[in-house]
Formats: sequence, structure tokens, C-alpha cells
Amino acid sequence: MKYISLILCCLLFGGCQALQESGSLTEAAIKQIKLDHQKRKLRQELKKSTEKTPAILAAETARNQDSSNPEKWYNLGMAYWNDYQSSMRPFSQNQAISNFETVLKMVPGNVVTINVLYNIYYRELIAGDAAAYDLAQHYFGQLSPEQQKKLNPPDLAKYIYAFYAQRKANQFDYKELHQILLAAIKEQPYAEASYIQLAKLYSRESYYPLAIATLNLGLELNLESVDLIKSVASTYEARASANGCYYDNQQYIDKASRYYLRAIPLQTDSAELHSALAKSMLDRDMPQLAEYETQLLLGLKSNIENYAFAAHNYALMGKKDKANDYLEMAKTAGLPATDSAYHEIYMISGDWLKAALSFTDYIQSQKRIQVYDVIKADIISQQSKINLAKLIDKKEVVYASDWQTLLYAWWQGEMTQKKLLSVATNKCERAEFYFYSGYKSLRAGDKLAAKSAFNSVIEQNTYRFIERPLAKGFLSGLQ
Repeated sequence: MKYISLILCCLLFGGCQALQESGSLTEAAIKQIKLDHQKRKLRQELKKSTEKTPAILAAETARNQDSSNPEKWYNLGMAYWNDYQSSMRPFSQNQAISNFETVLKMVPGNVVTINVLYNIYYRELIAGDAAAYDLAQHYFGQLSPEQQKKLNPPDLAKYIYAFYAQRKANQFDYKELHQILLAAIKEQPYAEASYIQLAKLYSRESYYPLAIATLNLGLELNLESVDLIKSVASTYEARASANGCYYDNQQYIDKASRYYLRAIPLQTDSAELHSALAKSMLDRDMPQLAEYETQLLLGLKSNIENYAFAAHNYALMGKKDKANDYLEMAKTAGLPATDSAYHEIYMISGDWLKAALSFTDYIQSQKRIQVYDVIKADIISQQSKINLAKLIDKKEVVYASDWQTLLYAWWQGEMTQKKLLSVATNKCERAEFYFYSGYKSLRAGDKLAAKSAFNSVIEQNTYRFIERPLAKGFLSGLQ
């Protein structure tokens, strides 16, 4: 019995050890299978990354048949480059560069090939490859000044990368960015983009005169550059708005308008320019010219946005029927029922029932509302006899400025009217103050105070503010 137990123990021990060895072999086998799979995957990926497309194979065959012809090498380079642009395979980019360099050995100074290589390194420089800078400068320097005029300089690509890197880090080094762009202008004085980007930097820093001077310097060399002319116009508009109210600086609005007028003959089919000029003409109280530009805009580009834009413009001009016609066109084209254009145009036109219905659609689509939405709800409710208070009671009110915070506090009765007027520092704020205080006076039955306030709204000349035509509408009812 004793021997039998010993034999069984040995058998059991041996069996356990065998099982352990078997388990160990299984794990090793699994590891090997995984390793083989990874190697196979890497081989497949490598093969895929270096495989040649039919276009490359065809160009390669043509090159092999006539290897002394630089044009065949160039075509092969382009086949690889076209593949890189669609696949972003480094292999194809490297092969493209190698073939283009061969072309230059065969035909030194070939402008077309130098241009292609420069553009490759320019793109790499924008992507942040610092090593591409010297190569980009090398090929840029091989071109004549006339040929360079057609290209952006290497330092502009360097600037683009530096700007976006600094923006991502939320830490701008304006001095460094200025220096890069000034170097770009020195490299290639005819590159419009360098002046435009430098002017944008100056505008960010509120150096508007310097920004405008920079753009005009660019215009001296590029007299018919629409982009530079548009940039001057938009910079004047930004300068007009710098203190918080566009209409406080009418002289800059006038100058912006003149630049838009200068640009249009150079690009008559630009819907963007006609839209900008139409707004500018309204801001200068030139409704007939604004209407003319609006019609030109619609002739060039009839879409949802431009129909709504036209409807709003005609409402501001007091042409109710045309405003409604274009609003219907915008609706037919697909303008969502939740768009604020509906209720604002109906308010201006005095269609208060429609204003109430469209305001309901609008406000229900908003997660948060502005101070002006609260006030609109009150005005529309009073005029349409439809209570909209429940629509806004549960909405969170957000404030885009200190002025809006104070305006809301006053509307809610937490600030005196005299105090609010004392903090209204520009035409925009005063236009709003006079309109809303005039409306409160109208509701209270004080027609004389309401009339005085509404007249004060009009005197602010905030031509595209909704408060101006609304004040005119309420005044007509007080005559």
C-alpha cells in the first residue's frame, strides 16, 4: 500500500509538471503568434507605404524607356507628388524630391522644377519642419526677382507656423512675429499676404494707424490688389469699433466705404464686396445706394443669407412689402424658423402677431438668452397681446458686456434711469438707453417723455440698429 501511494504521488507529480510545461509552451506559442502577426502587419504596412500606384508605374516605365529625357524624370516626380498630396505617404514625397533634384542636375536652373521644390519645402515649413527653412530659402534664392513676385517668401511660411503655435499655447510674442513678417516683406516686397498679416497683428495690438500704413505700403507696390484694398477697408471698420461703438467714428466708416468702392471695379463679381458696400452705405445713411448694392448682390448670389440680408435692409429702409417679400424668399430657400431675422423684421414692420409667433420659435431654440431677448419678449408681448413671459422665465440670461449687465439691472428695476444714462458712454449705448426708456415711458402713459426719448434715439444715427426704425414706428403712433 505504501508503494502504491508513492507511485501515485510520482505519477501525479509528473503529471502536474507536464501540465505546467504544457501551459508554459502554450503561452510561448501565443506570444510567438502575436509577434508573427505584428511582424506581418508591419510588412504589410511597409509594403503599402512603398507600393507604387498605376500612375507612378506608368511614369516610371516611360522614364526607364527614355532615361536621358529630363521631362520623363519630372513627370515621375509629379506622379509621386500627386500621390503624396492624396495619401500623405512620406515615401512618395521623398521620391518626388529625389526625381525633381535629378531634373535639376540634368537641367540646372529649370524654373518650373525649382518652383515645385520650393512649394514642397514651403508647405513643410508651414507644418513646422524647421529644417525646411534653409532648403526653401535655397530654392527661393535661385529664382529671379520677377519669378519671386509670384510666390510667398519663406519667412511668411515661418510666420504662419509660429503664429498658430503661439495661439495654441495662448502666449503671443508679438515682437518675434513682427520681425518674421518684416523679414518676409524684405524677402519679397510684392507678397500681399505679408502686409495683410502684419497689419492684422498691429490691429490685434490696437495700432490701427500703423496697420493702415502697412497696408498702404503694400498697395504702393500692388495697386490693383483687391485683398489689400479690402483689408484697408476692414481695418478702418475695426478702428471705428475700437472704443465699443462703430457709429462714434463716422469718419472711419466713410473711409472704409471709399476703399470698398475702389475694390469693386477690380472684382465686379464679388458678392462679398457688394454686401460690405451695402452695409457701409446704410451706415452712411445712403439708402438708395445701399438698395442698389443689395440688388447687385442678389444678382450675383441668391441664397438664404443674402435674401435674409436684403429683407433686413429693406426693413431698415422702411420698405415693408419688399422686406416681407425677401423674407419669404429666404424662408423658401431654407431659412430656419428659429432664425432671429423673422421676428426682428416683423417688429420693424409692425407685424406684432407674426413677431410673437416667430419669436416663440426663436426663443425655444435657445439654451441661453441675451438681455435684449428679455426686453424683446416684453415689447412683443405688449404689442401683440400674447404673453411671452413664460418662454424666458426659465432661461439663463448671459451678458456680453458690462453695459448689458447694467441695462438688465435697470430693466429689472435694480438701477435708476439717471444712473444708467450716466454710464452710457457712446452712441450705441445711448441709442439703446433712449429707446428702452422711451418705451417704458410709453407704457406708463407719459407720451411727452416717450416722444422725446424716441427722437433722441434717431439723433444717435445708429442706422443699422433695430432700435432706430422701432423708435420711428412708435413716434408715428404718437403724432
